[in-house]
This record gives sequence, structure tokens and C-alpha cells, in this order.
Amino acid sequence: MVHPDLRIDTAPQKQITPGDQGAASRPPAIDEENIWEVEALLAKWQQGRKAIYLVKWKDYADNHNTWEIPADISAELVNDFNKAYRDYRGNDLGVELLNKRRRRGKVEYYVRWKGRPDSEKSWEKEPAISRQRIREFEAKQEQGSE
Repeated sequence: MVHPDLRIDTAPQKQITPGDQGAASRPPAIDEENIWEVEALLAKWQQGRKAIYLVKWKDYADNHNTWEIPADISAELVNDFNKAYRDYRGNDLGVELLNKRRRRGKVEYYVRWKGRPDSEKSWEKEPAISRQRIREFEAKQEQGSE
């Protein structure tokens, strides 16, 4: 599996791996059992059948958001997020679109992930982004060209 930040077509960026950055960069635990409370799942990054989720931790600023594997998140939250992902047809809350390109006949968007460092920006295929975010991005682009 190759993470999008390691693709040749992007600037050199730090690799996101749940084991490396998840537990180590989470906010302080809310109890002695090292349990954190999730406020929301913001986005999903998927390669094949493997997925990681961008987690917003309750009572912590966005700079504490981390990528987590499904096994480290409540199954109910993952299921709810996946339903919303299908309904919105892609990532919605946790992404900001910065640029657009056509590559090999497919549209891709350059994405900033909410609360994550700029080194994790990545090009994502159109189906991974909600129609609402794409409409907002296109409207901004049209306003800028007028």
C-alpha cells in the first residue's frame, strides 16, 4: 500500500501511518485507561480495502486531530461515518479543496485535511470528495476568474 503523500506526483511529504502518528500525537487521555472521547470522524482515506479515519477529539483543538485505524474507533462511529460518506458521496467536513487538476483523464483535487499539518496535503480523486465541497470549490474558482 502506498500512501498518497508518498506518490511521485506530490511534493515530498510526511507519511501518515496510524501506528506512527495516532497514539503518539493524540491529546492526553481523559482517564487512566488511556481512553479518548471522539467528537467526530471528519474524513476517510482509503487505499483498496484499508481505510484510516481523521478523528476530531472531544474538547481538543483541531491541531490534535489524528488519523486512526477502524479498530481504534467505535464500530458504531465508523458505521455512521461510512453511511454519511455514502450519502455525501465522499469526504465532506474534514477537507478543504485547494486546487484541481486532470490527470490521466480523471479529475483530482489537492486537499488540506482539517487540523493536520501542511505536509499531509495530498491529491485525491474526485470520487473521494463530496459533491458539496466540489460545488463550493468550483464556485470560488468562478468568482476568482471574473
